[in-house]
Amino acid sequence: MPKSIAYIRWNYPTELDYYNSSSNTLGADLRVPIINTLLRMGYGVNIHSKMTPRDETLIQTGIGEGFDYSRFKAVGYHPGEPVTDDMVIVEAAAPFTPASIKGVPYMKYVADALRGYRGTVIWYQHGGFDGRPSVMWESGAYNPNLSPSNIKNLFHDMGIRKEQVVIWTHVTDRRTFVQKWPIFKGMVIMATPIGFDPEIEPQMPYNASAKYDFIYIGVNKGNRQRKLMDFLYGLPFSVLVVGNKWTPGTVDNITFVGGVKGHGKIYDLYKQARFALIIGDDQFEETGNQTTRFTQSINAGCITFGDARFKGVERVVGRDMLVSSRMELLNKVANLRNPEVVLRAQQRNLPTWETVLARLLPELERVK
Repeated sequence: MPKSIAYIRWNYPTELDYYNSSSNTLGADLRVPIINTLLRMGYGVNIHSKMTPRDETLIQTGIGEGFDYSRFKAVGYHPGEPVTDDMVIVEAAAPFTPASIKGVPYMKYVADALRGYRGTVIWYQHGGFDGRPSVMWESGAYNPNLSPSNIKNLFHDMGIRKEQVVIWTHVTDRRTFVQKWPIFKGMVIMATPIGFDPEIEPQMPYNASAKYDFIYIGVNKGNRQRKLMDFLYGLPFSVLVVGNKWTPGTVDNITFVGGVKGHGKIYDLYKQARFALIIGDDQFEETGNQTTRFTQSINAGCITFGDARFKGVERVVGRDMLVSSRMELLNKVANLRNPEVVLRAQQRNLPTWETVLARLLPELERVK
């Protein structure tokens, strides 16, 4: 088993402030509970990517909003320094953008930390499919005809072999996952359920007196708007929709509020509704790619329904909570008995991060 694990964010700042970290670039609602769990399990954790000044202060003081961060004072911080840990988790970021701080690309810190590393590299793919991880194992010599900040030059002469990289994902259909992203063909793929940390997202009781009947949180992209309206438009339910690219306003029974900054603030919004609905764009549905919307809605006290087209969603919400049309959704809500019992059953379906990691890390050791 590894004694120390390096954690690296791919192309954005590595944020650890759960309540205030950007929800646009994704990941903090996974990163913070995973690191907190690793620390609680006794692992050393070192961050070799670049953090924001706010998050640098958080690990120095152990003080942050929302819960006790004192454990995070044990996190080592070595931006751009060569990794010497037993294992590395490289977390994909979405969307892919070569962002920078004070003119230095965030990915330069990543490349400098990984160059020449010989241990297990875990590519943690939890979002969309545009992270460009192949630069780690397909890098060539430095090209003076390209900008020094070009991704190919940042990752020149890495020495990372494709065979030492393991893909960690939350999809339920690995075959379709590889078909969608053939760059991973032939690689070791570890697919686990998404977990939760009860210290950060405790399981709450049913929101019987909530302000809204339904809530949906997610970016308006792909065909999600059509799917959302097909399910919830015109029903005798009040609906709150939160996320970027939704135009604020009210359409019939649906209130759109647009984006909300901060993962923790998003999690708290679930407490304003009795029910939640899991839908996704085609890519997520076809691969069965779980997100924190699965765990957060249920843990926050929302009985959660899932689009029956979403592969694997029944493992979380239960087969009885799958819906294919608005009338089926309407009937299932109308005939719902003992909502507290339904919610507790859904909450029991959710593994903690400790359970997930206790199974995953030994498996990763065996494929080295």
